[in-house]
Amino acid sequence: MRRKCGRTWRNCKPPGEATRQSQRFLALEESINQNLIRAEFDTDGRFISANPLFFSKFEYTNDQSLSGNLWPEFISEENRDWFKGIWHRLIHNDESYRGYLKHSTRSGKDLWTMATLSTSKMKIPRWIRSCSWLWICPRKEAGSRRTRQ
Repeated sequence: MRRKCGRTWRNCKPPGEATRQSQRFLALEESINQNLIRAEFDTDGRFISANPLFFSKFEYTNDQSLSGNLWPEFISEENRDWFKGIWHRLIHNDESYRGYLKHSTRSGKDLWTMATLSTSKMKIPRWIRSCSWLWICPRKEAGSRRTRQ
């Protein structure tokens, strides 16, 4: 038996299912924003957006424009050459990265994090590729920075 939507009863989602899925996604996003540092960069390494925890941990205010800032500004100076290799593999080989990163805050303080970096593709209104970073809040000292999966 077919419904008005043209699908069988088995394949039709009940009314409101899309709304519930949207609400679940928003709840997940809110949980991420409260517990993880998150930022997005374009494939050229320019800052796109971040959550409030990013601004707080890196010592920026939410209203400061970071648009166009490049990723090296957020990586400690002594690790930038090493990180260039990670960035290249991330963008050109679609390899994700998971491991410790040493960052520099706006005031120059060290900020150790456990980071996950990955790329994503979105079609709005054309295909856009971006790199997303998720960080677990700071560690005072980190082991090997070359931990990768």
